Amino acid sequence: MSEPLWAPRRSPHELGVIAHGPVVLARAEGIAAALRCVFAHPDGLHLPLVLRADTERASDLGRWSFGHLRRYSSFASRQGAESAYSAPQLLVDINGRRGPVGTDGPIHASDVQGAGTGPVRALIYGKDASYWIGELPADGVLRLSFAWLQAGLALTITTVRLHGLEDLAERVVPLP
Repeated sequence: MSEPLWAPRRSPHELGVIAHGPVVLARAEGIAAALRCVFAHPDGLHLPLVLRADTERASDLGRWSFGHLRRYSSFASRQGAESAYSAPQLLVDINGRRGPVGTDGPIHASDVQGAGTGPVRALIYGKDASYWIGELPADGVLRLSFAWLQAGLALTITTVRLHGLEDLAERVVPLP
């Protein structure tokens, strides 16, 4: 994958404004990727991504490469070099520019959680990541192309219309 147009970074030291609600980006049997929301800040957009998988697909989440680092090399050698590491691909179209968005990899690996009720409960595994786009769309439109072919998530294109970008500087809540 080519270098990201916008370098990964933490969100600013302010609370952004929710410009779009949750949206599923890709789904296949036993695995899904979604945005919790899009937080708008005066200097860019923060996109918190969630990946969830059932027990049969949990190993796909474990193969996320954590950026360029190759953590868990013993796992990689047991799994075979060709399939040990991969990562989701997120491309953005904004203001006439198109390119990849960077992340340092999963920022949080969720614990196994039970889902459902009754005597049989499915186990759900998860990872969360954070993406940053260092500009706001002039037209309020953000087009996201997401794929993680190695995990079975085919390329999907999602267009979202962001709301409330006009007066962001007045609406964000600064933190000390």
